[in-house]
Amino acid sequence: MAVAVGNAQVSDIVKDTIRLDELVITKYSSSNYRIRDIARRGKCYAPDNLSDASEIISLVDNLPAGELNSIRFYFNEMFDAYKRLPQNVTDRDFELLLYRVNDNNTPGERLVHETMLLRLKKSHTGGVVINISALGIKSPDRLFIGLRLLGERGKNDFYVDCLCNGYDKYLTLFRDSASKDWNRRWACAALKIDVSVAVKK
Repeated sequence: MAVAVGNAQVSDIVKDTIRLDELVITKYSSSNYRIRDIARRGKCYAPDNLSDASEIISLVDNLPAGELNSIRFYFNEMFDAYKRLPQNVTDRDFELLLYRVNDNNTPGERLVHETMLLRLKKSHTGGVVINISALGIKSPDRLFIGLRLLGERGKNDFYVDCLCNGYDKYLTLFRDSASKDWNRRWACAALKIDVSVAVKK
């Protein structure tokens, strides 16, 4: 088991007090595997508060063969609701969604049936990593990746970071509940996400 620590820094003057911004534990040995990161980036970004959706997923393609290692989502980078409207913002829970892709570019079977929660404080901004290396999921070439918002939705609440252009090459879908049909999400060209895949050397 390999352990990688990133962004360690002294948080105050007290001796030996260190704050870790991120601790990533992975089962992949660096001698046998290399981690390939696929970043979904664009020319501009836009916030989406999911006021009319409980689930949002984006199609990610051209993934390398290997095992899925981690997924990073981004929140509140473009519009920090906590600073502007703190009375309307609460801590938020999200569930990770991974779906296979059908031939007609619709979501197929769910790849993860365990509930993998992402708990975020209302003041959070920036990226959050979900490590899924222990699940041993083989990386398909194409995959729908996204989030389910748990609890009641707020009008000026948490914002998920999206690409604001590229509708001709990206596909993002949403639905109000698991019993409803998927629809194209025009307000979000694609979720801003990073996918890391463990590839054998």
